[in-house]
Amino acid sequence: MDSPPYILLSEDSDVLAMTMTATLRDAGFEVDRAADGEQCLEMARARPPDVLLLDLMMPKLDEMQVLEQLRSDPQTKRMAIIICSAKDYKTEIEQTSEMGAVNFLAKPVQRKQLVEAVAAALGSSGVESTAQVGETRQVAAYDPQIRSTTATTFRLWGTRGSIPVSGPDYVRHGGNTTCLEVVHGDTHILFDAGSGIRDAGRALAASGPRQLHLFITHTHWDHIQGFPFFAPAYIPGFEIDIHAP
Repeated sequence: MDSPPYILLSEDSDVLAMTMTATLRDAGFEVDRAADGEQCLEMARARPPDVLLLDLMMPKLDEMQVLEQLRSDPQTKRMAIIICSAKDYKTEIEQTSEMGAVNFLAKPVQRKQLVEAVAAALGSSGVESTAQVGETRQVAAYDPQIRSTTATTFRLWGTRGSIPVSGPDYVRHGGNTTCLEVVHGDTHILFDAGSGIRDAGRALAASGPRQLHLFITHTHWDHIQGFPFFAPAYIPGFEIDIHAP
């Protein structure tokens, strides 16, 4: 019986590494994990993987240093490398593509998307895969896709005015400074970090790590005062992109 394709996952977040490893193993791949850039290089050279999944921001050595060293080594120069990062800006995508990355996956990566991307990379490198290969979508920038008018939900965790968010849950904190949550499919957006963001954070923490986008509409105290109490900021695995004027 042929051995399964070997995948090396370079990811410093324990939570994300555990989730991605389980997904790939369930799809029939053999998976090892490197927790930093130096370990990634050592493992890739000791046993070149069929596909390397490389995080953009790694301790000790960043992704560009890892890519440069792998591409300059005859043993690893043709290795199939997929970049996984929440920094899905056009410059990062173009730069890593020029360095030889075969794909760029924006975090959080969906299970089906991850398996399809790895299977496609194996196919392009001539390695046979038993995983289902589907169409993969490369994201060039943060670009939420409108799927349907019924898939979007809004929740006010806090609002300014003479009548704040009401109810016993908001008596001691929150409700009286602005925080709006917008959920569209897998995209989570928060507008402002008033006191209501405390409860929003507790709800998000209970549902597990994900990528969040926090927009600060302006930097008055009542729009930022709740951020120190935002639980996902302290939980490994959450990635928070903050946008502010």
